[in-house]
Amino acid sequence: MFYKPYFEKSDIRYRKSALPIACYRLQNTVISDEYYTITPNWHNEMELLYSEAALTLYINNQCYTVMPGDIFFINPRQIHRAFRKSHGEIYAVVFDLNLLKLPTENDPANTLIDEIIRQKKQFCVKPEQNTELHSELLPVIRNITECSGRSLEAGAESYRILSCLYSIMAASCRVGFFENIPANTLNSIQHITTLIDYINAHYADELTAECLAKRINLSPTALYSLFRDYIGVTPVNYINSVRIRESYRFLEQGMRVTETAVAVGLPNVSYFIKIFKDSTGLTPLQWINRKKHK
Repeated sequence: MFYKPYFEKSDIRYRKSALPIACYRLQNTVISDEYYTITPNWHNEMELLYSEAALTLYINNQCYTVMPGDIFFINPRQIHRAFRKSHGEIYAVVFDLNLLKLPTENDPANTLIDEIIRQKKQFCVKPEQNTELHSELLPVIRNITECSGRSLEAGAESYRILSCLYSIMAASCRVGFFENIPANTLNSIQHITTLIDYINAHYADELTAECLAKRINLSPTALYSLFRDYIGVTPVNYINSVRIRESYRFLEQGMRVTETAVAVGLPNVSYFIKIFKDSTGLTPLQWINRKKHK
């Protein structure tokens, strides 16, 4: 299946805070297995996902069923993607784990954070509902997401949010909500994150599965397996999904269809239009006209 590279727009807050914390609220739209609610991505920060909607969530190569009220821990550099299954708000709290280090340099708590950042250890994926840990974390996370409708003011409010993150860390430490990361998992993650970064930076170039395989010294067969396990589509389909995603930006800026096709690495305009229509159900011109009349 060619997954449509749809992005639910994120409501980014906390812009006034000096703290590296952000809360994203994903719009309550689009219910379809053909659309990513959360497109394949990774980042160096920790992420807490709180959902009031049902989702299918993939973290690395594992599939999880998300029910309303679930909390998921997405560790640094973990590849994640999701498909919405029902209406409901979805919140992602993203923050730099270094924020939670204590002033004492050799404190064991700091060692734990360093191990998570270096991918030696990780938070466990999910506190089960109706457990003591989930009951303790839920009001704390809701406290953070209450600020998602406005910017976080520096000062008392930013300290309040930081105290919430300390509470989450304290509760996780108390029950030992951590585990070691298998070395073979790390190798695969490093390969796929390298390729995601490369495709995002070079989508306008002539990209093939063979050239991507050479970049990480894998066979084409191994590359296809890697994409199937971690992204859910073939390398070519993922490359094209990034190109179509970028084409939205160029078209919104007023670039002509032919210029956009070249800019995203699909100089064959007929093929670009075909891929675009496969992705959106509309030709580029129809898509532009619909955007103008919204």
